[in-house]
Amino acid sequence: MDFSNMPPHSRIWIYQSNRELTQAEEASILRQADGFMEEWTSHGSKMSAALEIRHHRFIIIALDEQTAPASGCGIDKSVRFIQNLEKEYGISLLNRMNVAWKDNERIQSATLTEFESLLKKGLLNGSVRVFNNLIETKELLESKWCVPASESWHSRLLS
Repeated sequence: MDFSNMPPHSRIWIYQSNRELTQAEEASILRQADGFMEEWTSHGSKMSAALEIRHHRFIIIALDEQTAPASGCGIDKSVRFIQNLEKEYGISLLNRMNVAWKDNERIQSATLTEFESLLKKGLLNGSVRVFNNLIETKELLESKWCVPASESWHSRLLS
């Protein structure tokens, strides 16, 4: 299924790469994702899902749980798919201690500790637009994914 056709209530998982992906890597990942999505099941039920890459850095999986809910085994399959991508492309996708933000139109990233240090030094502030990768629906992806740090969980890092 095409990501743009996934319903707003679709559950999403956002995997942030520690570096930008090349066009060749993105094309290869999307080919692999097509195969994975075609085979992805949970308790024998085919999942209605799609994958998209945004900003050369974020791999986003959307799942319409009204067609087949994600069970533990279904989620495990998707995590194994992501782990395989990490190995194949030498990237980190599962490290939730990395933060990404917009610097003008460029995406920057750092460890949570480094990001907090940038805030404390005044190099960044609550108005910096951060990516909140903890959102859970496609609807929120479109409206609340990239928001000022003061409006995200990142606000707890502000002095």
